[in-house]
Amino acid sequence: MSSASLSRLSIVWKMLAPTPLVVLISLVVVLLIVPPMVRTNVEAAARDAALETIHQYKTVRGIYSRNVVSKVLAHPEFSATVEHSDNINEIPPPATFILDISEALSKEGISLKFYSPYPFANRADRKMDAFGAKAWAALKADPDAVISEETTIGGHRAYRVAVGDVFQDQTCVDCHNYHPLSIQKGWKLGDLRGIFEVVVDVERLLGTGDRVSRFVIAAFIASGLLIVLVGVMIGRPIAHRLSEMRGAVQAVADGRWDVDIPTSKSNDEIGALGGALEVFRENAKRRVELEEEQLDLYNQIKAQIVLLTDTNKSFERFVPNTFLKLLKKENVIDVKLGDYALRDMSVLFTDIRDFTGLSETMTPNDNFRFINNYLGRMGPIIRDHKGFIDKYIGDAIMALFDEPDNAVAAAVDMLQRLERYNQEERIRYGRDAIRIGIGINTGSLMLGTIGEEHRMDGTVISDAVNLSARVEGLTKEYGVPLIITDNTLNSLSDPGKYSIRPLDSVTVKGKTKQVTVFEVLDGLSDHERAAKEATLDTYLAAIAALKSGHMVRARRLFEECLAANPNDMPVRMRLSRLGADVDVKVDA
Repeated sequence: MSSASLSRLSIVWKMLAPTPLVVLISLVVVLLIVPPMVRTNVEAAARDAALETIHQYKTVRGIYSRNVVSKVLAHPEFSATVEHSDNINEIPPPATFILDISEALSKEGISLKFYSPYPFANRADRKMDAFGAKAWAALKADPDAVISEETTIGGHRAYRVAVGDVFQDQTCVDCHNYHPLSIQKGWKLGDLRGIFEVVVDVERLLGTGDRVSRFVIAAFIASGLLIVLVGVMIGRPIAHRLSEMRGAVQAVADGRWDVDIPTSKSNDEIGALGGALEVFRENAKRRVELEEEQLDLYNQIKAQIVLLTDTNKSFERFVPNTFLKLLKKENVIDVKLGDYALRDMSVLFTDIRDFTGLSETMTPNDNFRFINNYLGRMGPIIRDHKGFIDKYIGDAIMALFDEPDNAVAAAVDMLQRLERYNQEERIRYGRDAIRIGIGINTGSLMLGTIGEEHRMDGTVISDAVNLSARVEGLTKEYGVPLIITDNTLNSLSDPGKYSIRPLDSVTVKGKTKQVTVFEVLDGLSDHERAAKEATLDTYLAAIAALKSGHMVRARRLFEECLAANPNDMPVRMRLSRLGADVDVKVDA
């Protein structure tokens, strides 16, 4: 039976399946052990019986020698001779007496032989067979040995058992040395004189042993069948109860709590198992109920989390998360009126050139769609450079950056993205290109909340913010897209990373102190940047001449720049100030 088939059997059959195998193995063991054991016991019994018989004969011979022969021979008229049967005054010697007795008893089924390689002359015809010769040789070496052999006599199984007969009495030694019929002389005490052999018929004993073996085998078979039968009778009710229990366990596992547990009230181990299953069912039922309650609660919490997340995302669109972090607030709920923080930051202002005129050509719907389309491209760039939008002012954007490098990089990317937008979605369809101006200033500012209890807003209050807005306004005046202040330039980690040229030192509206402003060329189109960088050395030389008071040289150098790049508006403005007749009208 395969292991897969066995695994599908009930527990009772699994318990009983080894029984036939055990019975078969036991039967084989009995067949291998019992017959040899019986034979060994029969052989031992035969040897013991033979030895007992020989001992009895020797005892009789001893009694005969001491009490008969010695007393009879004390009378001269009597003698001991082998040929004694025809003479009333002669008695047999002890050995002859034993032979005479064995011949008489052989007729009764008792076989006793006494023989020797040196028989008296009148018995010279008595030859030893192969067993006798083997026994003589063995007993000659060890007179105390017992020699046996299994044989068949008359169709019956028998054992021949031979033991040695040694001289133990000097009278016997003298008799054999001087008797006229003795063919061997020179005997002495302790010499092996002859062999006693008893033949024991073991046919009956072996037959009894065979019957015992058959009985034992039959008993094993009957016992095995009885064990299987009793096992089935005992096991089937147990298997039935276990089957019911298995069904109940499966039902509980499937969540069918109303299943009946039929063995839960019995007092045995299965009953205890049923009681445990009752407890398990109640606990499992309660656990499932708790899990359902927890799942319902989890779904409610999850829905609230989603709602809060969406709410926070909605709030974040109005109040940037970075703004909250700068105020050291976890969420907008923690923000209170008057919260503020002081920071050194870079402020970026940008707006669309001539947006008023552009919006007048569009419907309100087109206006909102256009402005949202534009802001949707600029906002991600600001966030990608770790900035955040503080507010939208119509088409204008005010953004804050912790690092001036991020502010300048964001401005350059905004201009480059706008250039692609113009090429792909404006000029391609016959629309005018959009132009923007960007101004960046760096300084200390204060972020906080202003308003009143029912309406407040986040804002930035600082002179640096105002200056950034003024600088963005200068982009229109100088006709360039990106201007930074000296505060921002001096705060850059590596100003040489960008292509920057000085524009002017100006006094912006609302300020008395002059501010040096610079143009960043990196955001220009490729041909505009190449044109300005081609005259950069000449331009810087002209600025240096101007600062040192060499006006004529400065004018000449600026004229060289203008000749190379007629569209360089800052150069035109410089020449106009130096008295040159040039057009300084800026294309808004």
